[in-house]
Amino acid sequence: MKFSEKLNDYIEQLSCTGKDICNLSGISAASLSRYRNGERVPELGTKPFEDLCCALAQISAEKGELQITAEAVKKRL
Repeated sequence: MKFSEKLNDYIEQLSCTGKDICNLSGISAASLSRYRNGERVPELGTKPFEDLCCALAQISAEKGELQITAEAVKKRL
């Protein structure tokens, strides 16, 4: 499964928006759009990648989906 597919799965599972992710991660809407449609993939270990994983984990925690942690997201993406 591609990075973009996994990312979109998380977004669907968490019922969140790109705007939610951008606000929490600091990633621009344009960059997130490129990640979602498969045009770009953030390099593992970079600040954008780490921030994206943390944002998904934070949204998950806010919604009570505690099994989605930043570490779990990093491993899956």
